[in-house]
Amino acid sequence: MAMDWALVLSGGGSRGAAHIGVIQALEEAGLRPSLVVGVSAGSIAGALYGTGHSAADMLAIAKEASKHFFFDFDWRWITGALLGLFRLIQGRPNAALWPGLPTGLLLGNQLEKLFCQIWGQRTFDGTEPPVVVTAADLITGASICFLPKGLEPRDPLPYRRFVTGVPIARAVRASSSIPGVFHPVRLKEFCLVDGAVRANLPTDLARSLGAKVVICVSLRDPDTPAFPPDNLIGTVLRSIDIMGYEIDLCTILGGADLVIEPNLGPMGVFDFNNIDEAARAGHAAAMAAMPSIRRILQVPPIQPKEPSVTEHRTSQGIVIRIGREKQGSVP
Repeated sequence: MAMDWALVLSGGGSRGAAHIGVIQALEEAGLRPSLVVGVSAGSIAGALYGTGHSAADMLAIAKEASKHFFFDFDWRWITGALLGLFRLIQGRPNAALWPGLPTGLLLGNQLEKLFCQIWGQRTFDGTEPPVVVTAADLITGASICFLPKGLEPRDPLPYRRFVTGVPIARAVRASSSIPGVFHPVRLKEFCLVDGAVRANLPTDLARSLGAKVVICVSLRDPDTPAFPPDNLIGTVLRSIDIMGYEIDLCTILGGADLVIEPNLGPMGVFDFNNIDEAARAGHAAAMAAMPSIRRILQVPPIQPKEPSVTEHRTSQGIVIRIGREKQGSVP
């Protein structure tokens, strides 16, 4: 029997499909975490897992989500940019040049609509395994943790707020709000963006919620060359990716027992054409790590089953049947 352990799923945009493969490999091995903590793309995979969706379902939903991703453009970017350019030409450099610019390129309404179709108004109560999703509050800088009722830690954590009773769809939308790409989510007194802004691998959160062992899935790998960014958003995201890895490294060294890093090559954050490949990479990485996972969880390795052996006496000797396929005779 495995001890209490948490699976922490990091952000990574379309690279998050690798989480599906990791989860599938763990399920095939009969290893189910006691807790799932998801950030950004990891929040989507974790919430789907905790609400009973199979790996095949998750892949189908990931592909459907990619169709809704870019078709929610906030056209105020164009009018705001033109207004700012006009003010600059007028020679007012100290004025607010870009008052009409929105807070994100994409509204995020279509994505949240899809999430509502999946989860409706369901909250995190009753998720199995229990799921915790994080987002970052732009007002206070705190990490806002959405979780099932009764799971809140007894001892408060610095810069963390725990919130229950929030619909999964709303929380996941907030956790996935990449700054500058999606509009922030207004929820209660919070202004929420991508949870990775605060912590991409919140191992300390998993520990505070009772996990004795923490296994992380990291989708950041700055050592793998990426395609050169060809636009503003790509440049910003790649820069965040490189800087964020240093934060992840500190987190990993401070609290993770094992880190699974799928080999995703140069796959980008918005590379939705390679979702299947990412899932396969996640599965392969988890299978490669399985001996270490079993050792850390104190679960004995799977022993090959001994074939069933039966003997039948005949007039010509003893016929030995091994399983259903092999047989031989002893004269």
